[in-house]
Amino acid sequence: VELRAQVGGTLTNIDFKDGQIVHKGDPLFVIDPRPFQIKLDQGIAQLKTAEAKETLSQVELWRAQQLKQTSFGTAETVDQRAADLRTNQAAIETAKAAIRDASLDLEFSRVTAPFTGRIGRHLESVGNLVSGSRGGAGPTTLLATVVSLDPIYLDFDMSESDYHAWQRVNHGATPHADVAISLDGDADFSHHGTLDFIDNAVNRSSGTIRARATVPNPDLSITPGQFARLIVDLGKPAPVLLVPAAAIVPD
Repeated sequence: VELRAQVGGTLTNIDFKDGQIVHKGDPLFVIDPRPFQIKLDQGIAQLKTAEAKETLSQVELWRAQQLKQTSFGTAETVDQRAADLRTNQAAIETAKAAIRDASLDLEFSRVTAPFTGRIGRHLESVGNLVSGSRGGAGPTTLLATVVSLDPIYLDFDMSESDYHAWQRVNHGATPHADVAISLDGDADFSHHGTLDFIDNAVNRSSGTIRARATVPNPDLSITPGQFARLIVDLGKPAPVLLVPAAAIVPD
């Protein structure tokens, strides 16, 4: 995952060491929150003002309704006071929306880990001005990257003939098979995982289909980006399938 700023401002704090293991929710970066706190305070003040006007509008409407019952009030005045009340009620909803918007910006000024994994080096230093945008609608500053480590995905391409062998044994069932994995340079297949995904179309240019195995990695002995060889157990009486040079990518 690329950690990008969703709000702009000055980077004021970095709360991790490059390359360390971070856990979901851990604080990583702080972008100066003061402008967003001010915006939130303004929204709260606007809400209080709108609520005060609504209270006054309710009293004025009640007075107009009472006067209408005598010769001192008119239906037009009642209608105007009712319209004023509705306007002030709408202003309250607008102020509440502004508070939610400001609260979101304040939340985004503190960047936290989206999941447990290993973080790379920080790409911006304290004091740098970063650009941010919600949803990537504008320019955003890349702060760091995080990769998950347990479990880890191993992606590989299965030949069309091997895919046919898989189909004959499994009859179109959901992919689920044991795999044995040998990291590049290892002679033994000491790691094990589960084949849990086969793509929905064969690549016509290469005659292969993309597949994926999920591999537990509790001891963190597998590093994202490594290459490996794997054996997929298709089940008896089908032969064992050997797939070389599969790229391991982070979950």
